Amino acid sequence: MDDWRLNDFGKALYLFEKLGHLLDDIMIPQGQDVNGSSGSHRGSSRPPLRIPILDLKMETENLLAFWARALAREVGQEVAPYHRQIASLAAWMQARLHVFADAPAATVAAEEIIAQAQLLDSIFADDTPVEGSCREMAAACRQRGHDLSKSTIHRWVHDGLIPSRIVEGVVIVALKDVMSRL
Repeated sequence: MDDWRLNDFGKALYLFEKLGHLLDDIMIPQGQDVNGSSGSHRGSSRPPLRIPILDLKMETENLLAFWARALAREVGQEVAPYHRQIASLAAWMQARLHVFADAPAATVAAEEIIAQAQLLDSIFADDTPVEGSCREMAAACRQRGHDLSKSTIHRWVHDGLIPSRIVEGVVIVALKDVMSRL
């Protein structure tokens, strides 16, 4: 494996260490209590977990566990950990990265793990605008796990709870002001 690929492999593993545990935080919808109930919702049901995030978590855990065992076997290292926590597996692989670089399957492992890390990074990438209309800021809050409507933001503006300005007939608010009210 060349040095550039090894560097990218290390960065991907570091990203898993840093963001792996955050998947658990965003998997459960905001507003649920410890029993998993979220109060009464007329005419609708809400799943207890965000299934796409659960799928991503399981896929990532399985990928890291598979490559940790495969690379450990190829280079004669001790057995990889049996638990499937993303951050722990990534840290274990990161500590043995230079040993794994010599394994025949290391390039394929690096490509798959780098691609999965990019997917995970895109989930947590902060590309939301700093300010925008009430509708845009409500959508940005929902991306962050807060169930907030544009009507609530309009009410806060009307009540003077958050500063706003009007541009071409559109009420513009700052995301930081909206988030500070939550």
